[in-house]
Amino acid sequence: QLGYLDLPTNHSTKLNGIWGYTDELGNEYALCGTEDGVSIVDITIPANPTEIAFISGQHSIWREIKTNGDYAYVTTEAAEGLLIIDLSPLPGSTALPTAYYTGPVGNPWNTAHSLFATGGYVYINGSGRGNGGLIILDVATDPMNPIEVGEFDTWYVHDCYVRNDTAYLAHIYDGFFSVLDVTDKSNP
Repeated sequence: QLGYLDLPTNHSTKLNGIWGYTDELGNEYALCGTEDGVSIVDITIPANPTEIAFISGQHSIWREIKTNGDYAYVTTEAAEGLLIIDLSPLPGSTALPTAYYTGPVGNPWNTAHSLFATGGYVYINGSGRGNGGLIILDVATDPMNPIEVGEFDTWYVHDCYVRNDTAYLAHIYDGFFSVLDVTDKSNP
């Protein structure tokens, strides 16, 4: 063990998801999901991890975080939608702009179990809409304002992994796994 930071005690909460981010100067950060928000911890000096920001959220035992470029995307099973955190001010500033996305007008969702981010897209799994299938968001055009470009809602999707133009979907409640061609994001 190189270092330790007691986030559960500091925030009177438990931890759940974690992801990493490296800024343009090579500083490393742990993006930690907690039951009550997201903690951003500078771990550049492993012996001295330091929390530099905490973004409060609704209470939930589940938060999952992924990054695409300089943006962190956070799902939760609390009814707050997708949290977007602009990490680009780091390391010069810890004033990190945030936004929430809850789907397009007329077809919203406000909860999601998990997500995957790659190549300018965020793949939302297990949302509170329809069967809880896969929702595909374009985050390359405007990272703080995602654009829903596609959906695959035949079955509930618990988690996914996307490589190139293929999505691998886990259907936990249906007891199987599927492989989806996402070459055409609007028609997976």
